[in-house]
Parts: sequence; structure tokens; C-alpha cells
Amino acid sequence: MKSETLQDSGADLALFRRRHPWLTAIVSFVAMCVVVFFCLEWRAEQRWQRYAAEARVRGVKLMLTDFAQPEIPDEQNFAALPMMRKISGDAGGNGPFYLPQAKDAGADDLVFPKGNQPPSFGDLKRGPNIDLAIWQDYFHQTGFLAEKSADPARDVLQALEHFAPELREWSEWRTRPECRFPLDLTKGIDLRLPYRTSFVEAGKVLTLRMRAHLVSGDSPAAYSDFQDALQAYRLLLAEPSLISGLVRTSILHTLLDGVGDGLQNQLWGPEELDRVQSDLSSIRLMDDWRFALASERASFNTTVESWLNTSFRERGRTIAENFGFVVRPDDSTVLIFQLCPRGVFRDGQLRMNRYLDELLARIDTRSQTLDIDGPTPSFTNGPVDTSERLHYFLFFMSVGICRKAESRLIFSQTILDEARLACALERFRVKHGAYPETLAELPPEIIAAVPIDPYSHAPYRYQRAGSTSFRLYGVGENRTDDGGQIAPGVADRKQLDAVWPYAPLPSVP
Repeated sequence: MKSETLQDSGADLALFRRRHPWLTAIVSFVAMCVVVFFCLEWRAEQRWQRYAAEARVRGVKLMLTDFAQPEIPDEQNFAALPMMRKISGDAGGNGPFYLPQAKDAGADDLVFPKGNQPPSFGDLKRGPNIDLAIWQDYFHQTGFLAEKSADPARDVLQALEHFAPELREWSEWRTRPECRFPLDLTKGIDLRLPYRTSFVEAGKVLTLRMRAHLVSGDSPAAYSDFQDALQAYRLLLAEPSLISGLVRTSILHTLLDGVGDGLQNQLWGPEELDRVQSDLSSIRLMDDWRFALASERASFNTTVESWLNTSFRERGRTIAENFGFVVRPDDSTVLIFQLCPRGVFRDGQLRMNRYLDELLARIDTRSQTLDIDGPTPSFTNGPVDTSERLHYFLFFMSVGICRKAESRLIFSQTILDEARLACALERFRVKHGAYPETLAELPPEIIAAVPIDPYSHAPYRYQRAGSTSFRLYGVGENRTDDGGQIAPGVADRKQLDAVWPYAPLPSVP
């Protein structure tokens, strides 16, 4: 039997509902919304946790800390060199291989050939060579070279003696084959790697010296420079994050410019040319791409977890700053992001991880190929409605760099394949006195297998031009053979075919 107190309470509540129907409806609606909200939050969390558990069973490294590596003795660690310790601990200032830029103002301004930057190291998409005469002028203006002579190559080598102590220290990679910098892997996208710029600059200086040695007729010294420059790429192979992968391809592009420049002018000696081709064949870009994607997933997840474990206000401010919405977010902007439900983060995180699964599934490391037609249902090129874009804002703000990086990787694989083929073609010419009629004529002792164009899934296009030159290219992103012509004045991204720009110039009758 119910007590009179409970009966009175029930009667009072019923009376209140009759007297205030609209207020009752509002309270009921709010209560229902709260229940639905927490149910949706719970379901989003469960979806992510189920995926994470399944991914770990597959051996997926979900967090950056999963990429931690054991320490190595200093005497084996390239990163333990004094020069490396200095740049690792100094996020500002100039690196050991810094090439001066023009001054901003003043009577002593340097007048460089093109704007504020040092001269070009070449252009893999359009093919202008490294011009040592321009570099000679540059070094004279910077004070690296006291006087100019009639020999630009010799002057460039003399100017690069400015970096002699750093170059000697760099050469110690031969006795310190591993490179491991101390990294705080709990920081996610806030992980700072200040030394990457110095590796890029080292690759440029070493490639320039390689080019100058080639012009001077010293092919063995040029090959030593080639090895040093290639090591700038290799020493960073264990560095996690997609950005590190892009840095590595940048280093590789600079080196291939220099190699191609020497091939075009037929300056490599036969022995060094054989070694260059062998070294280029040892580069496994698809392994590098898989590692870059896997570590980018870990960086993304580490970042999301750190956001979800911080205060609402700090989360809102960090997101607004990191995604570039505003440079200095005001209170209203911060409020928008701090009120964003956890479920939105989890759903965006889940979609990003599934997309990375799809990208990784396209990679075949055994054959070093990439199936560019592999399905990626987590991302489509079709229109996306506003509600989807808002709910998955974390995914849509992050996915762009992966797509751009994959495009850059395919170009890198294409130009690497073409560089190997160009080495093989030059070796064939040295042996037989002319280039082959077709790529099929290249024997296994010159190249084990002719590489396949990732866009056409067929051998690269090749046409001999007399006995002294050739045209070599891939079909490019439009998958159409446009004749392998480089369009002068056309931006890199709009060039139709992926042309090897360093074919020897045809002889003039």
C-alpha cells in the first residue's frame, strides 16, 4: 500500500503537468535530448573502441608511442654527433648547411638572380639544369668566394669549402649507420623535428658539390657526394609522420636533379654510373610510403586522444589554432569547438583510420607498386552535403594532406623509375655506341626488369631520337599519352605527361 506522502507527491506532479503543459513539454523534450545525446556519445565511443581493438589484433600501431625504438650507443648513432645534437636542440637559428638568402633592406643587400632565394638546384618537371655560373655569382656575392675565375665548377667547389668542417662530420655516417633523435612521441602533431630542414639543406649542398665534381671531370668524387646526399634521405627513414616522408622525397628530388644533370651531359664514369643505378634500385619508396601513412595514423590518433583528455576550453583553442581557422581565436570561436561533442571527434577519428586502411591496402611492398585504382569508400570525389562535412570536420580537415602526399609519392616513384632507366640507357650507349631502339633491348645485366608506369600499368614510353638522344616519359595523372612534351611556361602541376627532363640533347647535323 502506497504511503500518503507518495500519493500526495504524485497528485502534485499530475496537477503541475495539467497546469503547465508547455513547461512540462519543454522539460520532457530537454530530458529526452540529454538521453539521446549521451546514447549517441556512447555509441560513437563504442564504435571507435571496437575498431581500435580489431586494429590492434591486425597489428596496427595506433599511437605514436607504438613507434618508439630502442636506444642505440652514441658511437653508432649519427644523431649523437655534435652538429646533430646542436640542431636537434635548437628550433631556431640557421642550420650547419644554411645557404644565405638576400637581406631585407640596407645598402649591403645581396642581389640574387631570382628573388630572395639562392639559385635553382634543377627542376624535375621542366628540366632546367643546375647553372654553375649562376652559383658562382651567388657565392661571390655571399662572400663564400673571394674572386671569380673562368672556371665556375672549380669556384663552386672552392666556395663549398665554407662547409668543410660540417661535411667532414657528415661523412661519419659511414661509421654511424643509424640515426635516432630523442623524440617525445606523446605530442602528436605538436611533435617538433627541427633538424629536418638541416637534412634538406645538406642534401642540396652535397648535390651541388656532386654536380661541380662531375663538370670538373672527377666522377669518383661525384659518386662520393652522391652517397653522402643519398644518406640524407636514408637517415630519416625511421622518422615518424607524413611530413617527414615528404621531407625525404624532397631530398630525393634534389638528388635526382643532380644525377639527371650529369646523365644529360654524359659526365658519369662507367663504374660510378653502375653504382648510381644500383643505389637507386635499392630505394623502396613503397616501404617508405607505408611507414609514412602508418605513422601519420598514429600521430593523428595521439593528437585526438590528447584533445579529448584536456579541458573543454583548451580543446577548443587548440583545434581552432591547429586547423587554421583563425590565427588568434576569440572566445566565441573557442566556445564553438569546446561545445563540440566527443562523438564528433570519435566519428571523425574512425573515418580517418578507415581511410588510411584503404590507402594502405593499395600498397604492395613486395612488388613495390601502388594500385591507384584501389577503392577508398571513406572518401569520394563527389559533392558532400554540409551536415556531413560538419559532422566529419576532423576527417575533411585532415584528409587533404594524405591525398596530396600520395600524388607526390607517385610522381617520386615515376621519376625514380625514369632515373634508373636513364642510367641503364646510358650504360647501353657506352657499351654499344647508341641508345636502344626499345626498352625491351635492355639486357638483364644492365637492368633486371623494366619498371612499370604506375598510371598506365605498362612500361614507360620510350622513343629513340637518332643515336644520340631519346624521349622517356610516363602518361601522368590524366592517363593519356600526350606525346611526352614539356610545355614551356606551364606550371608544374599542369604538365600533362611525367617526362624525364634530362635526356641528352640531340646532336646537330
